[in-house]
Amino acid sequence: MLHQWFSYRKANRERPIIGDRRQPSKLGELQPDHWIAEYTTELINLLNVLGRLVDLEQAQADLLERVCSAQTISAGELRESGALTVDVDLARRSAATGSSEQTSLLG
Repeated sequence: MLHQWFSYRKANRERPIIGDRRQPSKLGELQPDHWIAEYTTELINLLNVLGRLVDLEQAQADLLERVCSAQTISAGELRESGALTVDVDLARRSAATGSSEQTSLLG
């Protein structure tokens, strides 16, 4: 994470942004010629976030374990409880306009 963060702030940015295969914009060449105060603030914030995530790692792992080992609720139970009600008119209008999310509800 830190390596990536620093790569965006260095003078030589030869490596493209991850996943970006387009030709880099000339705007990317406009950058400060020195370390600016905003970089320090951003770096401190990034380190704080990473530190907090490390602190929460065990709690996150415990929560994931509890979620994965818990009993699941079937689609039938959700339908019976009314949790999967669909506004049929809205679903049809969305399907007519090509909304893939709503189209799948009609299937």
